[in-house]
Amino acid sequence: MLDDLFPGPKARARVGRSWLQGPIDGFLCHLAAQRFNWRTLRNCAYQLLAFGEFTARQGVGDLAALPLWVETFAAQVGDREGHRHKVCLAILRFLGYLRHRQVIPAAEAVRPPVRHADLMEDYLRGLYEQRGVCPDSLVVMRQPCQALLTFAAAEGITDLRSLQPEAIHRFVAWQATRCNRRTLRSRCCVVRNFLSYLHRRGVVAVDLAPAVLAPRVYQREQCPRFLTRTEIDAALAVVDRSTPLGRRDYAMVLLLAVYGLRGLEVLHLRLEDVDWRRQLVHVRSRKAGNSTTYPLSMSVGEAILAYLQQGRPPSTHREIFLTTTAPFTPLATSDSLASRVKKYLAKAGVHVERPGTHSFRYSCAQRLFDDGLPLKIVADYLGHRDLRTTQRYTLIALDQLREVATGDGEDLL
Repeated sequence: MLDDLFPGPKARARVGRSWLQGPIDGFLCHLAAQRFNWRTLRNCAYQLLAFGEFTARQGVGDLAALPLWVETFAAQVGDREGHRHKVCLAILRFLGYLRHRQVIPAAEAVRPPVRHADLMEDYLRGLYEQRGVCPDSLVVMRQPCQALLTFAAAEGITDLRSLQPEAIHRFVAWQATRCNRRTLRSRCCVVRNFLSYLHRRGVVAVDLAPAVLAPRVYQREQCPRFLTRTEIDAALAVVDRSTPLGRRDYAMVLLLAVYGLRGLEVLHLRLEDVDWRRQLVHVRSRKAGNSTTYPLSMSVGEAILAYLQQGRPPSTHREIFLTTTAPFTPLATSDSLASRVKKYLAKAGVHVERPGTHSFRYSCAQRLFDDGLPLKIVADYLGHRDLRTTQRYTLIALDQLREVATGDGEDLL
């Protein structure tokens, strides 16, 4: 592979002098098999050859020692931050390849640098084993617990038995500067439970849970952030469907708008979930643990088919929507889709509070509600298990409000 990238005699001589020639060549073949383009392979080869020359000057001759020199090498490659990032990314990919091939040992897991982290891990483990809290929720709950322990260490509190209500008040005030009221209320609930757990374990002398004063949040105090049909059409119109990226994005946004799917539900759609013969779309393993089958609308079917035929790269992955750059893997998080949605809404000049994938979900619920469908049918369509959740999506009765605005008010008496 290196010989193909560097056919010149000087370049070949440089390759021959590199003590990393064999591993680099194997890594480049690995990238080529994942369909990285020629330019990426060449740039990566240049960076790895330079890294090999640098480590050779430092007297390094053991592959296992390479991870120790990444930051030192990156610091001297130049002043441009973007270039330094690309160099580090290439080297880290190279090291990941060596670890996967077991050429160098796997990286050791970094333990949380937080005092009393073992108590936090025991608390979260208990929630998982005894209360059945799902792993995704544990990730969210870990943040306020770790923040409390970090704050206590910063306050010089080495023994949690000396933790006082005043310190808890300062912690909550500090958290209030970093999130909104609704998020702060959720974090305070987690901290209360964690402090009660510490008291039951005998780590703190008294139960400090009452010292956590959460802000008042009124139920359904915010109107749902929905889009009108005109705004949805405008957002779809600005998507450039002449490119593979545009065909992919158009199909995903159309799924959001027509079916009101969550972002992750769109990303998790698989090839077998679209039943072309019976014109159905199956959405499996939804948030509430249920599944939903929708009729395949003509516009959605045409958009997905256009992406599959003219935009989706050949792949063994069963997920429908893949990245547009090598190694062409399924989109991992809904944030990637949300960022695309925000871009198209801004490009279309559509202004909505907290734009994202859920804006289309609210819009779908509002459209069904305006069409006069019962709340239970709307809940089933959206995949809700609790009708109270659906009520939050349909707070605005636009037709009724229009009647109030245009009438003389006598009907209200």
